[in-house]
Amino acid sequence: WAEIYLCQTGDKVFDFVNIPVILMEWDIGARHDTRMRYVLKYFLGRGYVATVEMCKILDENDALRSWPPDVFWMKMNLSEIC
Repeated sequence: WAEIYLCQTGDKVFDFVNIPVILMEWDIGARHDTRMRYVLKYFLGRGYVATVEMCKILDENDALRSWPPDVFWMKMNLSEIC
């Protein structure tokens, strides 16, 4: 549930601090569907892309079916990191 709490209360942090990479456990499954959709929408809306192994971009359409258990959310300007 920490992911939802971060999304619901972390706006000011993300507004004022440049956080280029966030490692997050990705818990797919029917019982977490609504929560994971919320997290997905939040980070995509803030200009992040989901990656695995730091720079391999994941297809957001597969987020609730086949993403790995650990996801790196990275700012869309990957050229500075990858």
